[in-house]
Amino acid sequence: MFLLQNDIGLTSVRYRGLLVPHRAILEVLARCIRPLLFENDDAVYHYSKRGSSTLLAFGEEYFVVFAEHQRADYVPDRIRIVRGFSGGPSLAIDTFVTVNAVGEEIEDVRALRISREHHSRRDLFDFAPVPERLPPVQAAKMLIAFGTPTAKSEISDDPGHVHVGTVPVPCTYDRPSINATGLHHAKITASRGPFLPLDLDGMSGGAVFSIDGQPGQYVANYRGMILRGSNGYLHYIDAALIRRIFEKFGGS
Repeated sequence: MFLLQNDIGLTSVRYRGLLVPHRAILEVLARCIRPLLFENDDAVYHYSKRGSSTLLAFGEEYFVVFAEHQRADYVPDRIRIVRGFSGGPSLAIDTFVTVNAVGEEIEDVRALRISREHHSRRDLFDFAPVPERLPPVQAAKMLIAFGTPTAKSEISDDPGHVHVGTVPVPCTYDRPSINATGLHHAKITASRGPFLPLDLDGMSGGAVFSIDGQPGQYVANYRGMILRGSNGYLHYIDAALIRRIFEKFGGS
């Protein structure tokens, strides 16, 4: 995966308690992103992709988050989330995990609790932790969004041939929404990546991360879930709202 322009003195970044070399941080953060798939009744194309989803850890619980507008007419038991990550910028769909719907709506967010029998210890590093508190996003050294754009997806009738490109999108923080608390706007930084101009379709449900701190003490933090993208901007719901959802589910 392409290394974003390193102009802030990145050498290593702390994530989930580990120091990750800066050249590997994009690959590590991208592991929490999964395509949001729905099993349908089509005789040929068994799965429909409706954008992205994000694996999140909260206490001892593990969740998938996405936006309700992505689900449309599909019922929760048709949702399929990829279990394994193939490495590199692509996901190889060879095993599906059925998740159990829980909870209530806050804004456009939906959270699905992953059944305990559907994850193993070796999978857990892929789940991004939801932080308890964060420094102001305006002070972040770098914002990076991750999603699975529709233009980089290839779906066939054979699950083993469903390949989804996970794309890092560099951003700069723009402003909070004046219409809703916890909703923010980030501007895509077109000069910092090889994937742009980018069709933003399919980014909903993806994740926004920040690089915070200073040289020698950088930390990668989950900032929130992408709600929509348009006109060079990504609109995301912040991690505090995601945390509130999980607290209602009884996580700790």
